[in-house]
Amino acid sequence: MHHLQVLKNYLINLDEPITIALQGNKLMTVEIETLNNSVIGVNVNTLGASRFLSLEVFVATISLLSANIDHQAIKGNAMNGHLGDELLPFNSVEGHVAKVVYGYQKGDIVFRRITPISKILEISGVCSNGRGFLRLL
Repeated sequence: MHHLQVLKNYLINLDEPITIALQGNKLMTVEIETLNNSVIGVNVNTLGASRFLSLEVFVATISLLSANIDHQAIKGNAMNGHLGDELLPFNSVEGHVAKVVYGYQKGDIVFRRITPISKILEISGVCSNGRGFLRLL
C-alpha cells in the first residue's frame, strides 16, 4: 500500500517530537512509537489519557479513502453525533475508525480523534485535509 509506506517513511524520519499548529494558536505534539525499529503508531498530546494512535488507525483511514471512487470521505462529527447517525456515519473517517479499529457499535458515543488523524496524514503528504473531508493525494 503506497500511501501507508509514505506515512511510515515520514514518521520514521522525524526528528521527534514534532509540533503541529492547530487553530486558535494551539499546538499538537506528535511523537512516534516504535517496536523493533518499526513504527507502530504515534502519541499525541491533545488526546489526554488516550494519547496513542496505532498505525491501524491510519491503515483504516487510508483503506476507507482508497475504497471510494473519489478517494475521499467526510471526517464525521464525534463531538455531536453518535456512531451510525447522520453526523457520524460509518463511512466517515471517524465513524470507520471507531467501528473498525476500536470496536464501537451503532449508537455509541465516540472519542474524537479526527484532528490528529487529519493533521498527521496531511503533513506526511498522504492526504489533503479539507474542511469536513480528507482526500488521498
